[in-house]
Amino acid sequence: MKFVSEQMNVVRNSAGAVVDGDPNSVVEAVDVWTFARNTRAGDPNWALVETRTPQ
Repeated sequence: MKFVSEQMNVVRNSAGAVVDGDPNSVVEAVDVWTFARNTRAGDPNWALVETRTPQ
């Protein structure tokens, strides 16, 4: 499954000042998640087996 999101990544200190990132910058993030399940098992749930960021 491919997830595409727009994120603003900011770290602030205890006083609220920005110490990393930019609160005015939106970045697109893309993640690909791979799921699997044993079709012979009685458990119908899928398990997350891999996450990656395409290059």
